[in-house]
Amino acid sequence: MLVTLVFAMQAAGLIVGPLFAAALLSTHLSDDIIWRVLVSFGALPALAVYGARRHLKESPRFLKAAGHEEDGSGKLRKSEHFDKKTHSVSFWEGFRLVDSKMVLSRLIGSSAAWFLMDFAY
Repeated sequence: MLVTLVFAMQAAGLIVGPLFAAALLSTHLSDDIIWRVLVSFGALPALAVYGARRHLKESPRFLKAAGHEEDGSGKLRKSEHFDKKTHSVSFWEGFRLVDSKMVLSRLIGSSAAWFLMDFAY
């Protein structure tokens, strides 16, 4: 669902952006004002995402991997069962998923297909 929304908004931006720019250009405003309005208009979705992400809770899977617990008020704290040797959420730990050659080939294949689709788009 979320991937569908991302691509739908990409297409919507490719349609709405030029229409909005054409509408602004038809108003005979100064070019100095128009580009500032267009940049500001483009920054609004990023600011909305930033605001929404500040209020998201961590997933239970991440909390367990990081050795955290959430109290009743939503604050994070280290859990009593936390052991630094067994709990790790480092960047490099994610590469353990590609130990299998089959998984690695599927990862490279799907990444290449995604890249080519974006490049063609």
